Amino acid sequence: MTVVNKTLVINAPLDVVRSYYADQRYARQIYQNVYLWEPDEEWPNAGATAKIGFKTPGMNVEGTSTSQEYEPQLMRHVYRVDGKGVEPSHWEWSFKEMDGQTTVDVQVEYHIPGSILGQALDKLFVERQNARLLQQSLDNLKALAEGSAG
Repeated sequence: MTVVNKTLVINAPLDVVRSYYADQRYARQIYQNVYLWEPDEEWPNAGATAKIGFKTPGMNVEGTSTSQEYEPQLMRHVYRVDGKGVEPSHWEWSFKEMDGQTTVDVQVEYHIPGSILGQALDKLFVERQNARLLQQSLDNLKALAEGSAG
């Protein structure tokens, strides 16, 4: 199991960050590698689903994202992504405001199948790419929120 943790401070209040994160119209602007995003009307509420397509190193994957927990007041969101041909991934976003700034923490857990020795370099490449994509998603959210807050 691979776990990626990222944290970023956004110079905008939580309400502004929430307005972009929770608005399904901004998903493709936030998630750098998403090319297909068709959520049901309840997204991001618990139980909601979305048809998703995303680019991974070496292939495009389509599947379903299922919101497992969404706490709008605490601003915490947990969801799972199931894609055809890849193991499910587990995502957890949490947001905390202090002094007009919002700290965003994201944890992603996923599994890369394959033999340990034969694909060690490929696994390291995929992990680095995924970490970069997650950082880009955080940077995109920051740009949207700070652009409207400033």
